[in-house]
Amino acid sequence: MSNNNRAVGGGRGGDHNNDLFFRMIRQIAPLVGPLVANRLIQALLGLNLGWAVTRRVMEAVYNTLRRHCGLIVGSALSTAGLAVLAPSLCVAIVNAIGFTQGGVLAGSIAASLQSIFYGGATGGIFSALQSFGATAAIASPVVLAIGGTGLAIGAGCLLWSWWKRRGGNDGGEGAVAVAIKSN
Repeated sequence: MSNNNRAVGGGRGGDHNNDLFFRMIRQIAPLVGPLVANRLIQALLGLNLGWAVTRRVMEAVYNTLRRHCGLIVGSALSTAGLAVLAPSLCVAIVNAIGFTQGGVLAGSIAASLQSIFYGGATGGIFSALQSFGATAAIASPVVLAIGGTGLAIGAGCLLWSWWKRRGGNDGGEGAVAVAIKSN
């Protein structure tokens, strides 16, 4: 049985414990009966098989993470950076169109739209944009800097990952120059 355990369990140092376990089962088998002893043996073999499968799955996960580290880190940082910057960018765009805290900005695109389509009685999307522009605020410069840094580092990781997948040989030009040339 010990050789079978090594084949199933992968020979990871647990064989000595398994041999002790099987000797112990053989000693108590007359007391508990052969059915219980067989169930204990099956449970042990199942644990060994489970450990072997778990170990293989964990090795596959580790190898995948190691192989795609730049892609995973780059995607996470880029997504986090965009999540921080996107709301402030939306507020800035709405304000630039002319929906500001003080109302519709005179001479803006929003003012032109109001005079052409709405006149004095506005509603719908125009009112929603004005409400958003009047109440929403752009994040602090520190938060924008953190978001921008995360986005830049994430983009760099993605670019590095893409460059490595292409072979990583840029002839001394650098990954950015190679990326610009290939487009």
